[in-house]
Formats: sequence, structure tokens, C-alpha cells
Amino acid sequence: MVASRPMPDQRLANWLGLTAKQQGLVYESSTVAGRFAEWIAHVHGQTGWRVVILVDEYDKPILDGIEQPDSARDIREGLQDLYSVIKDSDIHIRFAFLTGVSKVSKVSLFAGLNNLEDITLDARYSAICGYTDRDVDTVFAPELAGLDREDIRRW
Repeated sequence: MVASRPMPDQRLANWLGLTAKQQGLVYESSTVAGRFAEWIAHVHGQTGWRVVILVDEYDKPILDGIEQPDSARDIREGLQDLYSVIKDSDIHIRFAFLTGVSKVSKVSLFAGLNNLEDITLDARYSAICGYTDRDVDTVFAPELAGLDREDIRRW
């Protein structure tokens, strides 16, 4: 039997439990989203600094289960609850940076977030969100044979 990986909410619940123990925080909420909100407010209150939230591959849990629609739907709903905490905790958050492979405007995960800015194709952020010339020359070269390199650069 292959051991299954913990669900994203279980991993977050484990992390929230560990950090609460380290910081002496006793949660009032029994939900992962509620505890996440409490943790954000706690950190802001303890440090005086608004929290920065970094989420890498926000859509990976859904994409991992895409061939199991019921599971993917459950994961999506859990993530929606979790990401709604970002909107609801705005007073405690300096900024949030989320990365993923799905187009943000096409993802219902962020229905509660009305202030998202998609920087994927913004030239000001090309060094952190795009591909370098070296990437194109080394990683993508086999797929780009015969295409105009200047067109690719503009894309």
C-alpha cells in the first residue's frame, strides 16, 4: 500500500498547530481557515508588522487531483475558504504574492479577492515572472526551431 500525501488543509493545520505551540497561541476557531486568520492577526499584533503572505503554486493541489473531479472540487472549496482569509484579513496583511500555472482571471478560487493584479506579462516583473533569454535558448530551444527569436522575445 502506498502512503497518501496529506491534503493541503491537513498540512496547513499541522503547520498552524506547530506555530501556535511555538508562539503560545491558543486558537478559538476549529477550522483551518479560522485558525489561519487568527494566526495572521496574532503575528501582526505581536510584531506590529503587517504580514506578508507568499503562496507558491496556489493551484497545485487542484491540478494534482484534476482527474478526480469530486476530490478536485473538495480541494478547490477548501482553498477558496483559505484564500478568502487573505481578503478578510486585509488590515493585517501588507501584501500577498501567489504563484501558479493557472490563469488567475479564470480561477474561481479568488472570487473573494477583488484587488488581485496579474503581473504575469508585465515587463516590470519579467525577471521574477518570465523566462530569461537563457531559459529560452536552453530549455525551450527544441520546441522553437524555425520561429523568429525576436517575436518570441516580444511574446
